[in-house]
Amino acid sequence: DRKVKVLEHHERTNTVWFEQTITKAVVDHVRRHPDMLSAVRKGDTLHIRKIPYDTEKWLHAEDETEKRYHACHCPFAKASIKNGPVVDALWCDCSAGFAKVLLEVVLDHPLGITTVKSALAGDDHCAFEISLEGIPYKH
Repeated sequence: DRKVKVLEHHERTNTVWFEQTITKAVVDHVRRHPDMLSAVRKGDTLHIRKIPYDTEKWLHAEDETEKRYHACHCPFAKASIKNGPVVDALWCDCSAGFAKVLLEVVLDHPLGITTVKSALAGDDHCAFEISLEGIPYKH
């Protein structure tokens, strides 16, 4: 909810948020996906969906390649998607590392993470699952 309020502020004030133009469509998209810009815990697993690098263009992409291109944050992977040959989806484990590093610092414990969707794997967005199994945390 806090992140949605931040996006609503940028939409209302017509200001850029991390290089993105925020429109009502962008705010609505993030609102529909509570695992975006946050995480949803199901049991001992955190589910995280990355916000597309350019959400407005992603929402209006005319084909899957364009959608994957606008989803991706990595310049190397984006070039691969656009110009080929497409790099192995293992490259997206770098993005997975960014998704978990802050939680590892907060929890003071290494975390396991799995890339479940990625633009390099042909998906239209990137998503990760972080295991909290055996990690002491408040419920």
